Amino acid sequence: MREALAASVGASNLKFDPDYERAADRVAAIGFGPRLGSLLIRYRDANQVRWEREIIARLAKRIIRKLPITHSIAAKVAECALSEWARPHCATCGGAREIMGATLKVVCHACGGVGVRRYTNSERRRIIGAWGGMVSDGYDLALATITGSVAATVGIARDKLCGDC
Repeated sequence: MREALAASVGASNLKFDPDYERAADRVAAIGFGPRLGSLLIRYRDANQVRWEREIIARLAKRIIRKLPITHSIAAKVAECALSEWARPHCATCGGAREIMGATLKVVCHACGGVGVRRYTNSERRRIIGAWGGMVSDGYDLALATITGSVAATVGIARDKLCGDC
């Protein structure tokens, strides 16, 4: 569903047809969901990176509202969480879980055959400039906000598109 929504956001033909579900219907359905969820779908699935600043600002604002943390740290935490969520694939195998050798396939050593990059707290500390306590809680809050917003937007869009299906 997320992929269909993302493809529709980037579609050039938004012609309306009352008999069929078209790109215009999906774009309109996304609009009924939370703004952050809509932006996240556009950012990751439709590759519309122009929304990155607004997403980071919205996430940072939520972190500041819940935790006693400075705006600059909250923005770095939001940026780190967004980056990890948007690009989860292992850099070595590209998410394929295996590396093709000259004559055989080998399980990727970097991700252990999972296909997802494992970020460490020391990497996060290097990116953000701090880690632990409130920063760690802010990171968890940012990821929960991201996943919740996308799930809410997709759920609302599905309800609007399907109706009684």
